[in-house]
Amino acid sequence: MPNHPTADGTALLVRRSELHGNGVFARRLIAAGAPVVLQQGIPLETEELKEDIKAIQVGPRAWLLADPENPHESDEINHSCDPNLGFLDGSLMLYAIRDILPGEEVTFDYASAMADPHFHVNPCRCGAANCRKEIVSFPALDAATQEKIRPIALQYLRQILPNQPMANSVNPQLVGPNKDANDVL
Repeated sequence: MPNHPTADGTALLVRRSELHGNGVFARRLIAAGAPVVLQQGIPLETEELKEDIKAIQVGPRAWLLADPENPHESDEINHSCDPNLGFLDGSLMLYAIRDILPGEEVTFDYASAMADPHFHVNPCRCGAANCRKEIVSFPALDAATQEKIRPIALQYLRQILPNQPMANSVNPQLVGPNKDANDVL
């Protein structure tokens, strides 16, 4: 997979990750607040999703499917419960939440994009000190965790009130006991 420049001109490198499969790593220092990578893919609606695809939810019924003909580093970003990237302005652009050191893996919290109530990955393998031990969608988080993640979530999730389900956003065949988060995102 070729290296693609980040939004601020920094090259990211896709390589094997200790977290899971491939990951994306910073080639140089990325300053807090810098735009890093734009989530990209083929737009789909929930009804168009099929099992065994790699996709990220970007709206109540909207998804971006990883384009196998045009791979992008955003397809390989792993989850962390203590991410260094977030959707700071609510758009599809992932920004550095803090300074990211050269060689450090860039991660985002999958709950900051997902609303599908059936999305559940157990166990989480991020290894963060504050690891939640499982990866679930934003509406499935407790109110305190939602408030913590809200400032780094996609805009459509920022409007969800605590304990409010996201109606009509699911495709149950995408998740299950043998699915891995990176198989969906």
